[in-house]
Amino acid sequence: MSDTDLTEITFVTQSGINYLIYLTDGSSYFSDYLEFNQKIFMFGFKPDRMLNRHDPRVKDTILDFLTKYFEQKPETALIFVCDTSDKRQDARFKMFNNWFTERIEKSTSNSVIHKTNISFCDENDTNCAHASLLITSQNTKLKMITTAFLELDTTFRTKYEEE
Repeated sequence: MSDTDLTEITFVTQSGINYLIYLTDGSSYFSDYLEFNQKIFMFGFKPDRMLNRHDPRVKDTILDFLTKYFEQKPETALIFVCDTSDKRQDARFKMFNNWFTERIEKSTSNSVIHKTNISFCDENDTNCAHASLLITSQNTKLKMITTAFLELDTTFRTKYEEE
């Protein structure tokens, strides 16, 4: 599988909502880490429109994508940043954490997917942004990438404050 595979996947729910799961280059957040920055990708998903109906298969499809992705690319890492545009990032963060706890923490092949979170808030602690690192236990740079991710607080805070 090449690095360009699985960069964009679309699926349609029974309600007719089109979802996009996408990966983009995340190396710029780790520009000081040449030994692994080309293996870091930003992960996201979004519907083409919102509906009030809950469809559990959306969760299943996204988690299946993550499981298959890491089975095929265990040496990569994904960063998920909750969208802050509508101030619902706290709900998104809670939902993604629940999804992960329910299912992804289970083993995938011979590996476990680990999730590490960082959050940072504005000066009044009223508006927070959240990011998660997803990485497998098979990744030979697990500790180095996790440590670098935890140090990203300043980088993300600067980017977040500029929005």
